[in-house]
Order: sequence, then C-alpha cells, then structure tokens
Amino acid sequence: MEIPCPHCGGQTPWSLLQTLNQCRFCGSILSWPYPEGEPDYLVADSVVEQPEDLIDVLATYDAMRESSLRRGRLKSGDPDRPELLYDLGGGFANVDMYEMKRKRIHLFKVLKSFCLFVPYQMVTSMISFHVLGRVSGDHKRFQSMFFTAEDIVPGYPPDWNFRDRGLQVSKSTLRPLASNVSKGKFLATATVTGELEKLTRQYTNQRKILESEIQPICFHGSVFDVHRWWVYRPFYFVNASTPQGAQWFLVDGQFGTIAGTPSAAEVDKLTRGQWQKLDLHKIRSCNIKAIPFRCPNCGWDVTLRSGIYQLCDNCTRLLEPYEGGLKIVSYRTMPPDQFSWWPRSHRGPKVWLPFWRFQLSVNLDRKEYHDLSLLFKDLLPAAAKLFRPRQDYCIPAFDCWPVAKYDEWAFGFGARMSEETLLPSDAVLHENWAKKEEVLLPAISPKLIPDLFPRILPLFLPTTAHARLNMMVLNRLAQAVIQIHNLELIYSPCPLFESKGSEPKLHGPSGQIEWTPIRERKWPPILQRSVKRWKSLSDGMEKESIPKSRSKWLTSPFNR
Repeated sequence: MEIPCPHCGGQTPWSLLQTLNQCRFCGSILSWPYPEGEPDYLVADSVVEQPEDLIDVLATYDAMRESSLRRGRLKSGDPDRPELLYDLGGGFANVDMYEMKRKRIHLFKVLKSFCLFVPYQMVTSMISFHVLGRVSGDHKRFQSMFFTAEDIVPGYPPDWNFRDRGLQVSKSTLRPLASNVSKGKFLATATVTGELEKLTRQYTNQRKILESEIQPICFHGSVFDVHRWWVYRPFYFVNASTPQGAQWFLVDGQFGTIAGTPSAAEVDKLTRGQWQKLDLHKIRSCNIKAIPFRCPNCGWDVTLRSGIYQLCDNCTRLLEPYEGGLKIVSYRTMPPDQFSWWPRSHRGPKVWLPFWRFQLSVNLDRKEYHDLSLLFKDLLPAAAKLFRPRQDYCIPAFDCWPVAKYDEWAFGFGARMSEETLLPSDAVLHENWAKKEEVLLPAISPKLIPDLFPRILPLFLPTTAHARLNMMVLNRLAQAVIQIHNLELIYSPCPLFESKGSEPKLHGPSGQIEWTPIRERKWPPILQRSVKRWKSLSDGMEKESIPKSRSKWLTSPFNR
C-alpha cells in the first residue's frame, strides 16, 4: 500500500500487517495501529484505466478461445498445414496466439461500460492446533502447532454473483478508500460472519494439515489473532461488439481477466441503480499519525526497528508505541547461574531472549488449582509421581510460533524455565548491550496468551507424562476456566556457540538451534507453517495424477 504521510503528504509504502513506518521524505515516524471494531476500508488498484484496456482483455481471451478451437480441430502431425500445428503441452503462451490477437483486435469495440467496486473482507489470523499423536511411531506426544492464514471472502449481498469462487489472496496494490472516490460506484457491504465461520471450520477440522509432522490421535483447532480489512475490488460490466456479436462481459479490473458473462437481470439491476450503495461519508479514514520517537526515560532518539516493540540504544529501555509517542515496557532479567542446564564451561557470547512469565489459577469441577502438578494428579492419579510442583509459566515472546522445529525448541525452553526456581533481577540490559550482546525484541503480544489456555496446558508436563494423556483427559481439561495473574516480560540469557565454517547456534535445555533465522526473522520456507503453503503442496500432490504431456494444457485458464 501507499499512504500519504500526515506530516508532509509524501506517499509512503506500507505492508498490510505493518504498524510502524518511517516517511521516506520527511523522516517522521508513522503509527498505524490495528483498528478496534469496524475494519479499515481499502481499495485495490485497477489495471483498467481506459476503454482500450477493456478491449485488450476481451481480445486476449478471444485469441485464446480461437487458439483452443483450432487445436481441437487439427490432427496432430498434419503435414498439409504445418503453420497451424500447436504443442498441446505448451499452454497458450505462443507467438501464434498473439498474432491472432493482433489481427482480430480491430473487431472489438466497447459500447457501454460500468465500473462497480465490490466489497471483500481480507482476514489474517493464526490457527492453533493442540495435538495428541505419535511422531515416527514413537510414544504418544502432545504438541501445539501454529499456522498463519490469509483469506479473502465475498462481502457483498447474496443476490449478487461476481464469479469469484476460489479467490485467493495474492500480492496486490491497495490504497485507503478515501483517496479513491473519483470514479466508479461502491456496493454496500454485507454480513460475512457465515463465510468466516465456514473458513474456520474448513481449517480447524483439517487433519491432513498436521500429518506431515505428527500422526494425530486427537486434536483441537481454533483461530485467534484475527485482523480484518474491507477491500474493494473493481469490476466492469462491459457491453462490447465482438466477432460473435454484441455481448455483455464481467471483467475483473484488479487482474485484467474475464470473470464471466452477466445475466440480463444482473445488467438491468446495475443500470437501473436498484442496489444499495456504500455511504462514503460514513467511512472512517485510516488512522495514521506521526508520533514522537524519543525515549521517555533518557530522551534519546530511538532508531526504528522492525516490529511493534522498540529498544532504546542509550538506556536499553524496552518501548511500545501509542498515540502520544513511546511508553516504557518494564522487564526483568535472569542471571545465567540460575539455570541448572547452563553449560558451565561457556565463556562466549550470549543472546537475550524475551519470554512472557505469569501465574495461573485453574477452576475445574468447582475446585481451584494454583499448581499445575496438583491439577494433573487429580486428572491422572496413576501418574502422580511424574508431576513436579509448578506455579510459574513461561511462553516465548519472540517470533517463532508458526515455524517448525524452532517453535518446539522455544516452547521447550519456556517449559524448562517454568520448572526452575527463578529469581529475576530488576537490572536492565545496559551492560550486556554495551558488550555487543544481541537482544531479541518481543514480537508476540501478551493479549494472545489467554487464547491458548486451557488447551496448551499439557505442553508444560514432562514428556514422560504425555504417554498417559488421552482424549477424555484433554476434553475435561478443555472445560477448565483459566485466569492469568502477574504477567511480566522476562529476558533470559542463552549461550551462543560460534565456530568457523558453521552457522552460529543457540544452546538451550533441549538442544541447539540455528541463530541466524531467529535474528533476521527469515525462516527456511520448508519450515514455515502456513495454510497457503499447505494448500499449494496439497494441490501439487493432486496434480501428480495428471499426465505430464498434457498437464499444462489441462490446467490452463481456458479449461478451468
């Protein structure tokens, strides 16, 4: 997206989930917090700017159609007409099709066209799966897995049909709606609750999404960390003269494609204006503000870093933006000597990792528990000796949740911290920062933590106790009412091992992990858990059954 800076008016590029930015013209720090309540309104750019663009779309599909018809009529290998031979596996990307378009484009003329902007709701979310299953035929194991999801669902009334079944999120150029009201009409929004619930069930009940990592015995999926935007996409109702006569077409202006052919009733409803329009005067503009970016503790100019949380380079206070500037987020630190697993021989560098630390009270069957071991002794009395007293819980606050292998390492780190008797210090990281020790900024909001409970509780059990878990225990646990107390941010040291010729690695209680992907937040694609990636892999597996010699032809746009 490109949004004008409220300070100087310069166009500043934004990504959809970005909340902080810096104007490239005046240098102002800009804040765009996620809105509460009604989503922001955005509009997609159209590739159609003039009637010639519509003619180009129609002529392109006409050439594809003619090319396909000729392929169907010709016999492969006909020696009498070599100029019309086509490779069935070559799709439509050939010189002959474009030559056909060039010769026939003069036969097209736009008689009428109506531009209508149609509402969709774009949704990003996190999907959590809490799974009891087996890994490589091993003993039972409980695992929490997180997937990122992006979807776009129709937000227009049900009496319209824009032939958009199967529409997926793709890279698009979006702008605030307020700056794009010069042309076209905007269709009023409709309720999308049913569509969103349908999407939720589609993913949370999907067993196959888990099977690449674990064979589920039972699992529960839920959606949280949901962000929504209204996105208006341009469509054109076009009446044009073609080689087949005058026809109506529905053109998707965002992608420059023919979506379908509208019925006479649809055209009549549009031209008569018998539909509800969006009241543009009631649309709230995107709440982007220029905010002061100085440390409230020492007055230092803070360098903008990726993400929400920031760190003062002078006094090492952790900072969080709000509408008035920056505010201090308190944290405490853990000295290395409190960890029983810390390698005593290590004298090298350390990395400081953020964790959210808190206490729980669990109410189940009219009984209140403040110690997780007492709760599981009642649920699994035969395994009572496996449970240790535990009152504090730690969950990683850095970006790793939807990344395979890294999430297991980080949550294992937090579970081990929960077993230790920790006495955090109020000291800040000033001396460690001066020693050039790396400090990782939080990326997980504390608002997400309550959504994980009570399903995630078995993750804090010893792995030897996982074999005693079953569906009945997990279902009883899901009925518990959880309250979180004394939530605070803790910075824990982690030894960093560096050696020539190999990647630096972090050493945790459950083993070592590569440090560079965590520091740069650039993960190996094969480890990233996302619904989009899973769907693409699933589609690829289904297409393996198509004969290779004809696969491109069978999956071309004309044959969908």
